[in-house]
Amino acid sequence: MMIADPPIRQRRLRPVFTPTRITLSIFLGLLCLTFVPLLARDIFLFGYLVLVLMTCVMLRMTRRVPGSWLGRRSVRRALVALIAATCVALMASPSYTGVRAPAPSDDLALFLLLIVLNVSLGTATQRVATAPDTTVDERQEAMRNRAHRIAYTIFAVVVGGTVVVADVASQQTRSWLGSTVGGGGLIMFLELLFVLPAMVMAFLEPGYQAVDVRELDGDRPHGGRTRTAMALLALTVAIPVVLSLAVAVLPLSTSTTLAATTDGSGSGATACREFYASRNVGLGIQATLPFHARVCWNGKRAFETFGMNSTDCEQSSSALTTTTTTQCARTTAADGTLAFTYRTDVAPSLMPFVHREVTLRLVIDRNGTVEQFP
Repeated sequence: MMIADPPIRQRRLRPVFTPTRITLSIFLGLLCLTFVPLLARDIFLFGYLVLVLMTCVMLRMTRRVPGSWLGRRSVRRALVALIAATCVALMASPSYTGVRAPAPSDDLALFLLLIVLNVSLGTATQRVATAPDTTVDERQEAMRNRAHRIAYTIFAVVVGGTVVVADVASQQTRSWLGSTVGGGGLIMFLELLFVLPAMVMAFLEPGYQAVDVRELDGDRPHGGRTRTAMALLALTVAIPVVLSLAVAVLPLSTSTTLAATTDGSGSGATACREFYASRNVGLGIQATLPFHARVCWNGKRAFETFGMNSTDCEQSSSALTTTTTTQCARTTAADGTLAFTYRTDVAPSLMPFVHREVTLRLVIDRNGTVEQFP
């Protein structure tokens, strides 16, 4: 009696080109073409881009079911909070509010952080929110439908309500609406449109039980890869958080230069001097206050010829921070001493509740003696 050989199982090959891979390739190509010149000048931003890409690749290589760490409800809710904070920071970016000229590095860094948070959210929710019907069971399908109903109710209220209120409230709110539509507001709109169901699912879905965690993490080939992905994710999220906090604790760095005394001109001035200063706060996420002024004196009083006016207090530059001038004052005392104070409040875009006051001050008497600088 002959025993038939068992049938050979044919391995199902995955297609090389899929809509997700094609879309991702197009997106990465456009990203590189747009920001390569900027990345070539910003080493910190380039390094952060490499870290984000490594993190996204490792998260995509892990199994679609979440591991023990991302399976916790508290972690998933923290991801939702970070995504919301990043969207708000993008929408409030000075590049789109008219506070200063657009800074692509600010928006790119926030956009990169938003990408890695979205990939992490997809891993944490098993991508059920966008999964086709053929790949989900009845429980997941019910959970997905509920998340979509809640998400688009929130979307209609938040987006529609904001647009209506801003359009009818005042001219200032209409101007704000117009400035945000083409920038951070558009990114936030697309984020809510496509990612809000996954955010709702991550927020409402219960955490995994201990037995589920053992089943998910018990496969050795995936254990090291998952731990690496989680470590990269923690590092990617921690870097902007730590650098935002560093704005409040790192010591200020200051550079000053005094030009050689030259002959003055006008009002009987006998001599003049130019003053240069720069005060920096933070690292990577930072702000710089520049100062350049010319002061003359004649033995009776000191006076400025340029560099100490209100417009000169609007020259600060920042990266992922918001700067607000709180004091710009020039005074001349009765004895002829000239004093100028330039004070700015610096807040990280991701953590607007963190503040740091930075001050530049010049005091020079009527004889040209510098009493304080900067």
